[in-house]
Amino acid sequence: MRVRVSLFTAALVCCGCASQVPQREYSPKTRVSGEVTGGVVDAPASERYSAEQNARYELPLASPDNPLPTYPDALLSKHLPPVSIQVRVIVDEMGNVADMIPAEQPDPSNSAFLESVHSVVQTWKFTQLVKIVPGSGATVLRDTFGSETTYSGHATALPFHQDYRFVFSQSEGKANVTARSASS
Repeated sequence: MRVRVSLFTAALVCCGCASQVPQREYSPKTRVSGEVTGGVVDAPASERYSAEQNARYELPLASPDNPLPTYPDALLSKHLPPVSIQVRVIVDEMGNVADMIPAEQPDPSNSAFLESVHSVVQTWKFTQLVKIVPGSGATVLRDTFGSETTYSGHATALPFHQDYRFVFSQSEGKANVTARSASS
């Protein structure tokens, strides 16, 4: 089952391990097991790339085909209170997920929720975070989708991370999974 993920775009103040991206939620899609929506959590300023004065940046975008986690079926009958899982998704310079790290020590009773997030997030793809410095010539970069982009000047693909918060809950006997920004 696939759910479209909203693309995150913004003016660059700082990017990458800290891009400033406006918070938009994923579009929900109703299913037998519930709804799934999502969003990004801002990284602290201390964890962001510093924008270089003469460089411009192309911000990464999540693929619209990235699936979202599902509520663990085995836990639906337990009618649990909402469970929040926050993770840091580490993306390599090609746009592939290299790692996923829980933002805090996970509660062992939430392992099924964390596994749901992990199993989906490890398949995600992103466009690249690219730093472009003016200069003569051109740079061609190939991304995880097999596309090549030509940039005027010197372009460098950079690794980055995005933080996500997923909230698993039930409403009227159906599961709901939402991912929201820290400000929502």
